[in-house]
Amino acid sequence: MDERAQPQISCRSFLREYSEYRDDRMPPTARAAATAHLASCPSCRRYDRVIRKGVEALRSAPELKPRRPLSVADVRRRAHADAVEHGRNGTRAAVRNTAAAPDL
Repeated sequence: MDERAQPQISCRSFLREYSEYRDDRMPPTARAAATAHLASCPSCRRYDRVIRKGVEALRSAPELKPRRPLSVADVRRRAHADAVEHGRNGTRAAVRNTAAAPDL
């Protein structure tokens, strides 16, 4: 095989550019090198398989919709309840620190 036709890449390079590879946004030469690396590297093939299965699972999962948006008051109540439940001192500090929380 002609080395100039398909440059070798390292696992580090493959992983650094994986998102571009996965999204099919690489130039043809770089994509060919990544595909060749994937074909010859069991570790990177396993990484690719895990990512693909994860993406597939997320895409096939039902969309979750919140019952209603959380308000700052909701966040404060939850922080206070959590602090009380876990017997933490400084409950006021926990509640005070949520005062700047944006509406979620």
